[in-house]
Amino acid sequence: MDMLKNLNAAVRYIDENLCEEIDIEREALTAGITADSFLRFFSYMTGMTLNEYIHRRRLTLAADDIRAGKDRVVDIAVKYGYDSADAFSRAFAKQHGITPSAYRKNGGELQIYPPASLHIIIIGAKKWLSKLSSFPKQSFSGYRSGLTERATITARSCATQCGRTAGTRCQTVSALRSGMKKAAPSLTAYGTENGRTAGI
Repeated sequence: MDMLKNLNAAVRYIDENLCEEIDIEREALTAGITADSFLRFFSYMTGMTLNEYIHRRRLTLAADDIRAGKDRVVDIAVKYGYDSADAFSRAFAKQHGITPSAYRKNGGELQIYPPASLHIIIIGAKKWLSKLSSFPKQSFSGYRSGLTERATITARSCATQCGRTAGTRCQTVSALRSGMKKAAPSLTAYGTENGRTAGI
C-alpha cells in the first residue's frame, strides 16, 4: 500500500497549494510513478481529470473567500489563477449556479468539492460459509385488512360448508371461496392455490 500512500501524499500537496502553479511531474515523482500514469490513475479513481479536480477545488475555496467578504471579487479571481473578474464570474456561475456578487449579497446553495482521498476496497476473494435450505410449501386463508368483521374459516370446517364429508380438506380455491362466502357473505378474503395467491 506504499503506492497508495504516496498517491494520497501527492493529492494532499495539490490541495495545500491550490493557489500556486501545480507541477504534475513533481507530484507524479512523489507518488513514485510517471506523470501519465498519475493522471490516468487519478482520473480512474475520482471520475474526473486532475485539471477538473483542481478547477473545482479552487472554485470551492473561492466561495469561502467570497462568503467571508474581506477581499474584492477581482482579488479572489487573481488568487485562484483567473486572468479577469469576468472569467472568474463565468466559471463560478457555471459550477455553483450563482454569480460571485449575488452569492456574497444573498447567499445560496453551492456545488462544492471536498478534498480527495484515495482508497482501495477489495470485495470478495474471501471464504464464505454457505448452506442451502428448503422450506415446506404453505397455504393460508384469511381476510383482507380494513373490515370490521373478522372471520377465519379453516380447511377442515370448509369441507362441511362445501357440502363435503366432514374431515376432508378443500383442494381448490373455488371450494374455499364457496365455503367462506356461506360463513361470512360480506367477507373479502384471499388464499393460495398451488403456491400462487388468488382472490377469493
